[in-house]
Amino acid sequence: MGLFLAVKVTAQGYAVIAGKLQFGPPDANIKLVVMSNTSKGSASMEIDSVSIQQLDNRNFEFLVPVRDEVEYIALDLIEYRDYHEKGVQLSTFFVKPGDTIFIHADQDKKLKFSGNARKRLELNYELSGIGYPKRVFNTDPATYYNSFKQSYAKGLQLISDAEGSIDAEDLRLIELDYKSTSLGALYQVFDLFKFGYGYNEKYGDIGKKVYEDFLYKAEEEKQDESLGIRSLFYARYLLFKCLADARYDSVIRKVQVHPLEFLTTKYSAGELRDRILTSYYFRNRRGMNKRYLEARPYLHTAKYHKIWDHLAQYHLYGHKVDLKTRFINPKGEKVTLEDFKGKVMVIDMWFTGCASCVPVAQAMPKIEKAFEHRDDVVFISLSVDAKIESWLKSIDRGDEHGQKRGLFYISDQTDYLKIEDNPANSKFLKDFHPTRSYPYLLLFDKKGRVYDNDVPLPQVNQGRDLIAVIQGALSNGD
Repeated sequence: MGLFLAVKVTAQGYAVIAGKLQFGPPDANIKLVVMSNTSKGSASMEIDSVSIQQLDNRNFEFLVPVRDEVEYIALDLIEYRDYHEKGVQLSTFFVKPGDTIFIHADQDKKLKFSGNARKRLELNYELSGIGYPKRVFNTDPATYYNSFKQSYAKGLQLISDAEGSIDAEDLRLIELDYKSTSLGALYQVFDLFKFGYGYNEKYGDIGKKVYEDFLYKAEEEKQDESLGIRSLFYARYLLFKCLADARYDSVIRKVQVHPLEFLTTKYSAGELRDRILTSYYFRNRRGMNKRYLEARPYLHTAKYHKIWDHLAQYHLYGHKVDLKTRFINPKGEKVTLEDFKGKVMVIDMWFTGCASCVPVAQAMPKIEKAFEHRDDVVFISLSVDAKIESWLKSIDRGDEHGQKRGLFYISDQTDYLKIEDNPANSKFLKDFHPTRSYPYLLLFDKKGRVYDNDVPLPQVNQGRDLIAVIQGALSNGD
């Protein structure tokens, strides 16, 4: 390994992540993901870039540029989409300029760390291994909450035990990240299931009592703005608490408050509030045209004005698409969206192994049939598979007897395309779908403009919602 040689570079704003794996295939791929700390994400944070490296004699080494005080990254030791054996995932953690981390994984997938940032990564790894209850009410809300508290306390104790062995400011940030991810998930569950009323009246009555006794009145984890901005997770936690409190006001207290009013009165103007607003509106993109105009005047910082202008370019109705973006078809030929100019484009993005993508594929024929006599609408199945072989196998039409082998085979009305470049760093995906959660449907109108960036899935409401959106795009004559 070139670890000691690379250390000389870290002073210039880099961190070195290196290691050796004793398990899995000797030519396995290791995946390093760099996150963008702007809270543009949806269910997950926005992926800024992905680097995939093949093991060299079971060794790997990444040189990670750190653009600010800290850079958040995640590491997959063996990218499991490509191999039968699942690897080890190091959940999102931060690195600093000058960090060196060496990871040794034995045959049993047990990890040991060395390097000057060893203690930080060890603590993060321990925290990620704490067994929280599933993020659903699979039991009554009081039992769920008590189980959460026990797990949460274990994490706080681990952080307390690390005092003195980790830089105090670094430990503060680790603690804030841990509290934010844990409490954010807790608030999200209560919000999502309406305190339990989403299951039944009994659960709802229990959940309402738990929420009003312990969570509704709880003060947010107050932090100075500089620390809050450094954290990848703090703004999302504040947003989830705010939304859960608003849900409580609506469901329990019968008080309706506009989300924009709730968010802008609860937090003072500044970069942190800008980040919360951005996270909220990007998570709720349906109707974003109206929301964009409503919320943009509340943005305080030039940084977020720029981010919102970028969002507007790729996510608001009427903005033109770069039709020269290149894809490939199953024959290996280059295809651009210009080839479909003058047609409404319904684009379904998926990847091989995506369980949630299968129902979309199974429901799409009904949608296509509704438009089978129209020559001004095209259905594009867009694969984001890294490997061409995986994609081709998934769309294999089958043998001469008509047996379908391809899991994602739909019909003759579908145009099958794949992202030409490495999907991990595709500009098309970064612009139109930075959150990278699949399946995802996108719709462009006949003039090559964004029509809808949050298209209903075809299996919802027996496909009627999606059919209505496509009909709207077809009848749009402006």
